[in-house]
Amino acid sequence: MDKKEYLQGKVVKIKTTSNITTLVVLEISTAEGKKEITLSDYSVFEMAEGQKQLFKNGKFGVIKQLGTSEKKFAFKVQMLGEESEIKELSIPGIPIHYFENMIGKDILLLQKGVTKSARLDNIEFSDEGLAESNFTITLGEETKVISGKSFILEFKPFAVYLKKGKEKQQRTMFDSLKGKNVSFQTKDDLDTLLKGKLVEINEDSVTVKTIDEKQEVLIKRIEFIYSYEDNMLLIYKPNLSFVERIMMFFQNRKKLTYIIS
Repeated sequence: MDKKEYLQGKVVKIKTTSNITTLVVLEISTAEGKKEITLSDYSVFEMAEGQKQLFKNGKFGVIKQLGTSEKKFAFKVQMLGEESEIKELSIPGIPIHYFENMIGKDILLLQKGVTKSARLDNIEFSDEGLAESNFTITLGEETKVISGKSFILEFKPFAVYLKKGKEKQQRTMFDSLKGKNVSFQTKDDLDTLLKGKLVEINEDSVTVKTIDEKQEVLIKRIEFIYSYEDNMLLIYKPNLSFVERIMMFFQNRKKLTYIIS
C-alpha cells in the first residue's frame, strides 16, 4: 500500500533493475490481473485470511476478511481472548509465524540503555494477549522465563544506540550481527550512514565491507547501529522513563512501530 491506494495479491516475481531509484520491482498477481509495482513506492505487508497476527496493542486476532472499505485499506479481525469480537482495523499486525521462526535464534534485549544479544528459547502464547504470554530467554549462562507484560516489542529496521562506557557489555550484540548487513552512524560523519556487511570484530574496532572497499570503524566512535535482518528487540519496560513511554505511544498511533500491551 501507499498513501493513495493499496493492492491485494500474491508476489509471483521479483525483478532487479539498473535504475538506482527503483532497484526492485514486484510482479503481483491480483484479481484484476498481473501488475508491477516498484518496491520503493509501497509498504508491503504479509496478510491472509485465516492468518493469526499480533497487533500493536498486544492482542491476538485471526484475519477474517481483507479489503472491507472502498475508501481506505481495512480488514476484519476476530479478536481472541475473553473479549472476543469482530473488529475492523487498518493497521496490520505481525504474523504469529514470524515469532515462531525466531525461537532458537538470537534476538536483541534492551535493558538499562544497553542492548545485548540473547537467545529466544521459547514463547508460550496466550490468547489473552502478549502481556499474558511468557518468553524463555537465555542471556549468557542464565535462562529465565519472563512475562510478556515486562516487554515492549520492536522490529526491523532497528536503530540501536551504543551506550558510552558500556561497549564491552554490548559485544554480544556485535557478535550476533557478524556477516549481516548493517549501517553505522558515527561521530565522524553524523549526516551519512556507513552501509555494508559486518565482516570482522576486533577488541576496539569493527570492519565493514562496502561495495567498493573494506572500512575499519572504531567502536567508541559509533553512535547508532541499524540492523535490517529479521529479528526482534525486546525492550524491558521497568527501565523506561515516563517520557520514553509517551513518545513510543505517539509513534504508534498511525502505524505499528512497537507492540505495547
